[in-house]
Amino acid sequence: MSKIKRFCRRSKDLEIGFKIKRLEKEFERADPRLRAILFELAFLAKSRLKKKLLITHIERTQKEQNLLHRERIAQGFFVWVNGEKFYSEDRKKPTLSPHQSKSCRAVDLRNRDFIDEEIFKMKKHLDFWFPYGGGRPTFLCHKNSDEHIHLQVPGEIGGRL
Repeated sequence: MSKIKRFCRRSKDLEIGFKIKRLEKEFERADPRLRAILFELAFLAKSRLKKKLLITHIERTQKEQNLLHRERIAQGFFVWVNGEKFYSEDRKKPTLSPHQSKSCRAVDLRNRDFIDEEIFKMKKHLDFWFPYGGGRPTFLCHKNSDEHIHLQVPGEIGGRL
């Protein structure tokens, strides 16, 4: 059962739901830029679409990451070497999910409460006002076995995750 957290003095102003209780603490530890983008999206969803956001995932361990991507790993899309992800065609650049960074830089949201047109409007708004940079999107809608909206912010400039 989800819990709704109210972030403004007037309870109807801005509401974000959490699928499970531990997500509230993870949200408090998340990158402040990510929280700001989420507040913007929650306001947009509430004011224009009359809907609420539900956070389904924030932080992720390496074990959870491997389980989540086990099919892709088996197909050779990327491999794990000493705890770092390497894509098959380029084993030079290790990458970690933004869900795994020290100050978490990604959040997943339930998307089944939104129709495709609403998802497109939210994506267009966030990618315009909060560009990720380098041609990468801030807002993604993953259409796989576990459909969800994924929001992310870039890592620190010149630093590691």
